[in-house]
Amino acid sequence: MTVFASEHLGTACQSGVRAFFALANPTLQGVQAVVDLNTQAIKAAMTETEATLKGAIQSQNPLEFLARQVTVSQQAAAKAISYGQHLVDIATTTQAEWTRAARAQSEQHELQFGAFSGPFAQNVSTGVQAWIAAMNPVFSAAGATAAAQPAQVAK
Repeated sequence: MTVFASEHLGTACQSGVRAFFALANPTLQGVQAVVDLNTQAIKAAMTETEATLKGAIQSQNPLEFLARQVTVSQQAAAKAISYGQHLVDIATTTQAEWTRAARAQSEQHELQFGAFSGPFAQNVSTGVQAWIAAMNPVFSAAGATAAAQPAQVAK
């Protein structure tokens, strides 16, 4: 039995490629969503600016002009809040996808480690078996801690 069999290397490479694309795809989708949101915001701002300027030019007296400016300012504040909420939604969705991918990758690593270390545990001497039995809870706790990390980051 070889420790670093070509099967383990191939599996590790495939796992790395899957992990990369599991993280890259949601990232690109998030970037695309932000670009789309910004494009919509720019188009809306251009249309509204044109309408505001035309209205300002057509104002007959200063009070009407000031009233239009107050209305425009209030609308701009509401739109800024809406824009921020959309950004938060995009970030939350992207983070949820990253967390899901990180959990899946952590579970995959745990399975791979178990498959890799299993033959070693079977072919050890009697004195080492007690040490392995004592270390199993440590490795299990470390795995549980690693699995819980994405949830803590999400909070």
